Order: sequence, then C-alpha cells, then structure tokens
Amino acid sequence: MYNNLPGVQVKTVDGGLIARRTPRTKSTIIIGTAAKGQADTPYQVVDRAQAALDFDFDGNLIRAMEEVAAFCDNLYLYRIGTQPGTFKGLGKDTAVTPAAIGTPVFDGEGIDDLTKSGTFTGLANATYTVKISVADDTDSFQWKKGSEAFSGDVAITGAAQLLGDGVSVTFGATTGHTLDDAWTIAATAEVNSTCPGFDLTLGERTSDAGSRYKVWSNGAGVFYLWLDGNLVYANDVSAGVVVDTNDTAVTGSSTGGLPIGDQGGTAKTLDGAITLSAAAALNPAGGHTTPDYTPPVTGIGLTARETYIALQKAYDLLENFSVSQVHVPGAILNNPNVAFYVANDAATAVHNPATNGDALDWLHTTSDVLGLKTFHWASESVDSNGAGATPATLASPSNRIAQGYHEVSFGYQLARFCAKQSEVLGGCLGFIGCSSPLAFNLTSIRDWIGFLPLYNSDGSVRTSGRGLLGISYMVGCTNAVLNSLCHDAASYRQPGFFQTTSGEYDGGAQLDRNQNRIDVGAYLHVVGETALIVNGYGTYMANIAGVVAGLHSALDPKSALTNKPLTSAVQLYKASLGQLDSLTFAKINMLRFKGPGQTPVLLHGLTSATVLSDYISLLRQDIKFLVTSKLFTVGDRFIGESSVDGLQLQAMQTALDAELMALQKAGYLQRYSFTVSTTEADQRIGHASIDISFMPADELVQLNATVGIKRR
Repeated sequence: MYNNLPGVQVKTVDGGLIARRTPRTKSTIIIGTAAKGQADTPYQVVDRAQAALDFDFDGNLIRAMEEVAAFCDNLYLYRIGTQPGTFKGLGKDTAVTPAAIGTPVFDGEGIDDLTKSGTFTGLANATYTVKISVADDTDSFQWKKGSEAFSGDVAITGAAQLLGDGVSVTFGATTGHTLDDAWTIAATAEVNSTCPGFDLTLGERTSDAGSRYKVWSNGAGVFYLWLDGNLVYANDVSAGVVVDTNDTAVTGSSTGGLPIGDQGGTAKTLDGAITLSAAAALNPAGGHTTPDYTPPVTGIGLTARETYIALQKAYDLLENFSVSQVHVPGAILNNPNVAFYVANDAATAVHNPATNGDALDWLHTTSDVLGLKTFHWASESVDSNGAGATPATLASPSNRIAQGYHEVSFGYQLARFCAKQSEVLGGCLGFIGCSSPLAFNLTSIRDWIGFLPLYNSDGSVRTSGRGLLGISYMVGCTNAVLNSLCHDAASYRQPGFFQTTSGEYDGGAQLDRNQNRIDVGAYLHVVGETALIVNGYGTYMANIAGVVAGLHSALDPKSALTNKPLTSAVQLYKASLGQLDSLTFAKINMLRFKGPGQTPVLLHGLTSATVLSDYISLLRQDIKFLVTSKLFTVGDRFIGESSVDGLQLQAMQTALDAELMALQKAGYLQRYSFTVSTTEADQRIGHASIDISFMPADELVQLNATVGIKRR
C-alpha cells in the first residue's frame, strides 16, 4: 500500500466464496477473563480471529475459546471480573469563600470563673472557623462544642475549631484565672462549593483507559471527551456540539472549576485535549481541585474468591440466556476450601482463607430491593462492594448457618446454575476441570490421582481418599478431614450435589414429586485430565475440560463421550487400568491410552450425579433434553390459545405423540408414554399438565466376553 501515490490501488481479499455456516453444534458459553472487550454481556463468536482481536490473549477467555472450538462452532464468550473506571469531579470548584456571620461579644472583665455562651448562625451547609482574641493572651480557657468537652486548656490566641451551623459554644475560664480584658469571638464561614462537578463512568474496561481517553474542559461546565481519537461525549450546547455515544455515563453538573487542556488555539479539539491520567495529575491553584481518576478493573489476576463472586454475578445475569453448555476455565472442582481446613493440622494450611487468598471461605450473601447481591467472606474486613465489614465469629455449624454463612464450591455453583437453566430453557450442562499435577513423573502422577476412600457396609466412609480420587463432593469423606464448622462435621460427608432449601451446598436437600433428592450433580461433568493441548492459541499444558465440552457439543444426543478420540490433546502420562477404573467410579473423566500411534480416547461420559439418580450419564441427560425441547416446541404453540378444553388437549397430545414417535424411530427412545390432563379448576385459570415417561437408548459401556479353546 502506497500512502502518498495518486491513483487507484487494489487489495485482494480472499474467502468471499465461503458461505457463513449455520452452527451445527450445541451452543456453548465460556465465562472467563480477558484484558479488554465487552463485559457482562454474551458475545457471539462469528469469527474467532476477530474475537481474539476484540478480547486479546491475556486472561483465559480466548485460550478456552480455542479449546472448545476444536469441535464446537456455536460459541459465546462472557467476560467477567471487571469494574468500570471513573473520572470524578470534572469541573468541581472547591475555592473557599469567607463570609462574616456575626460577632458575639462577651465582656467579662474582672470576673473569675466566667462562663459565657453564644450561638453562631449563618449560611446553611457552611463550615465555621471560630477564632478567639483578647488583649491579654496570658489566660487560658476551657471550652466545649455543645455537650462535647474538649480535653485540656485551649490557648486563646489563634485557637480555632470547625463547627456546624447553629452550634452553641460555651467558653469558661479555668479556675483561678481572671479575665483582665474584654474578649470577643469572631466567626467566618468557608462556603462549600456550589459546583460539585461531573462524574464519569467509563465504558472501556482496559488497563490503558487512562491514556486512551482524552478530555478538554473550559472550567465553566463545558467539556469534550474522546476515546481512541473519537468524540464520545460533548455538552457544548452554545456551539451546537452535543454528542453522547453511550460509551460513558455522565452525572452531575458544573459551572466552574478547573480548565483542562489547551485553552488557546487548539481548544475544543482533540489536539487541545489531554489524557485522563494527565488531567488527574494537574496541580491547580486558586482552590480548584483536580478530578479523581480510578482505573478500570480488567479482571486479570483474580483470586479464586474474586472469581467465585464474578461467576455468581454472571450466572445471575445469564438466567434467561438460552445456552446448552457452560465452561468456566477459571474454576476448578477441588479448589482449596475452608471446609477442609483443620485447625492445628499443618497439612491443611492451603485451605486456610486467612493465609491463602485463593481458598474459598464461608460466604454470606444478601440482596437489596433491586436484587443486587452483596457478598462477604467470613475472614475478610470488606464486602464485595468495598464497604467495611466485620469478620465473622462462627461458633458452631448451626451458628454459622444461622448467621447466613455457607460452604461454597465452584462445582456446586456451576451445577446449580445449569439445573436452574434446564428448568425453563430446556437443558444445560456444565463442564469443569480439576487441579493439575505438580510434575509428570510417576510419583507425582500417583500422588495426584491418589486413591479412593474405604467404605463401610452401610455406605459410610471409613477412611478418606486422596488426590482426585479423594474429592469429597464426588466420593465422600470422613469428618476427620472436615472443618469443625461444616454442617456434616459430626458424621461423614456423603457425595453429591443437591438442590437445597437454602440454595447453597450445606442446606437441606429438596425432594421431587417421587420423594427423591433433586440431584443437580446430573448437570455437571468433571474432567481431571491435564494434557498437552495444540490449537490456534498455541501449544501448552492445561486441563482439557474445554476440549471435552467442545467435543460433547458436536455429538449426536445418542452418542456418548465414552471411547471418543480427542484429536487436539496429547497425553503426558498414562494412568493404569486400576486408576482408570477408580476414576470412573469417582465420575472424573480422563484420557485412555489406546496404543502406540493411536489417538487417546475419553474414559467415560458420566455426570456427577449419585448412583441413585436416573441421570448418571450424559447420554441420558442429552436425550432428556431432546424430549424436553420437543415439549417446549409443541406446548408453546398452544400457549395463549382460547381454551384447554378436550379438543385442545387432543390436538396437543397428537402433536406431541408425533414428535416423540419420530425420536423413537430415530433410535433416541426405546419407548415412551405420556398423558395430557387438566381439571375443571385448572381450566378456569388456563392450566394443563403433561406427564412424560420415556426409556432412553442406553449407552453401551462394557462388553464382557469369554474366550476359550474348543475341543475337536
């Protein structure tokens, strides 16, 4: 490209004949961190290269995108952990304006132990500076503001105290002193600024926002704001320049204050503006103050506790966003947790939130009238809004729960969200990873995988497990490894994630219509494997949960993850068959070596549900979601119609039967049955009920064969 050569220049762009394809895989949202890009809003990935430009490579969002995209073409990104930058006090004027208020005069010449008082009145919202003067400054006096006594004697010459409007002040001579001269009390007012200035909340949440934004202000209420050279805000009404691109939220007003930028020949232009960082560093005179610039929080480098809160805020905002899969690259199932911190046991120090900022703590959550949540970790002295908070004193499990502090985990948080999504949007699964080994030698791998607990005949845990095979949420544990404040510290921990009355992990389990515990673990798939991943992001070692999520999104609902090759991951170690057998029991997915030169395959396709659940496999969940989607499609056509009388019910039944029959013929269902019913009372309020029972096409997971030599 010639920048100065006159004439026509042609640049060829390739790929125009390639049509944009309709996504063929299940929709998957990745919730993670990035250095820039839109925040707190789902971003649909149409072009992965453009997404990388929009979000950059810092953080885990783009890396996870490339992992999932190995198999998935229906992606959304969601950036978390950010806070907007602010530029407060633009045009604020804090110049002090003295004003006489009045001079009470006390003439007490020659009187011992004099007590006199006077009330100062004047400007509302003013700050008064009281000065005492006498001809003879050898005496000292005690004085007080209202009923508040000030300690010690206050020297008369130069004495001053800030008072509020209408405050009564009493001055009394110290015992033994004589007032030789008349004395007066003079008061002046320091008038607060009538120009509070503008407060700006910036749209861009990047670390360099202070240099990307530029501002110009005339000091009389008019200002211009540019972002990357583009005008995003101006309020110059007299010049006819009024701009608001909705990038920056502006509140407040100003009629005075500090001029910012070139006030000469380049005024009101980008050349005359200065960066926010430079404006905040000005040193003005005449009582003016500089604006206060607070850089945005980008979300890079969040602690585990900060990540948990950022994820919860994301889940709350995504409640009505229809998506089939969720992957959270910044969360791991076996994150350090106060629930496993045992006092005086040095081996559990990593779980102590007081010394490890990445250890999840007991969490207290409150909501305001708008539904906005505030979080407080028990060991911290500030809450999630930065307000001061008193660290909690928790005496017992019941006392802890009574105060509203609960045990939390990334796994339960994700499972709870996916279960809630499935209730109203058809079906949603979460994919979460585990911690990686410290090294990849045989000893480290053995310790990292660990061993299963030992169980009593009644299913209670006799000896806790260790490593991946000891994750209590998956296999249970004894109370010896639990914090004394855990709700189950008096017995043993049973495996599983259940919907609870409190909405948190340690509430009482809720029951369904059949009186079975509602197992939200059925919406969670756990991946333990750390492998060498090769994709557009690069070649690196990481947990493969994102790759597994991508593969699952591309599978037919009647095809499971079990035994499926994973082409974008290279094994770094080979677990033994015994270890793989135990990991399958613990419902933690891994790669399985299939032989030299062959692509490794996934071990299983299980959910995190307990063995008592019907939905212990992803395949059953996928088929249930398929049935549910048909129900949504058919039922939605009848919502809003005139009645739910017999004809309507028959039409609904016919339509639903046709959809389910098609699934049976396609091999998704072995058989099914359903009823559509209503009562007279329900008809009056427009309600009907559908009860569906189906037998899914079960996954074949094991073939047992006997081989022998036949005699002639």
